[in-house]
Amino acid sequence: RSSELLALEWKDILPSHIQVAKHKAKTRQRRLVPIGKRLRSHLKTIPNGKTSDHIWTSTKSTYYRDLAELHVRAGVERKDNAFRHSFCSYRLALTSDENVTSREAGTSP
Repeated sequence: RSSELLALEWKDILPSHIQVAKHKAKTRQRRLVPIGKRLRSHLKTIPNGKTSDHIWTSTKSTYYRDLAELHVRAGVERKDNAFRHSFCSYRLALTSDENVTSREAGTSP
């Protein structure tokens, strides 16, 4: 969820997972989201001298504007919740367990 992403802090990023605290989660339940190989490789490129506690340091409107620009540059049509739906689809394919996937995504099976 975008609102959860915008609330994340660097301390929420642990070696094997991202911890979404209950006060940051829409469902008000703490959950752990595994960090896959691709995300882990991206996280390794981030310098250690972080200038903010929050991962996203700009405004919510800037996030949505930047995301829209990214879609245009990539030539991909923007669809509501596409990242979330894709995560759920791919994660379910990996785990073959709808309960695990729904718990990680903060949704019902």
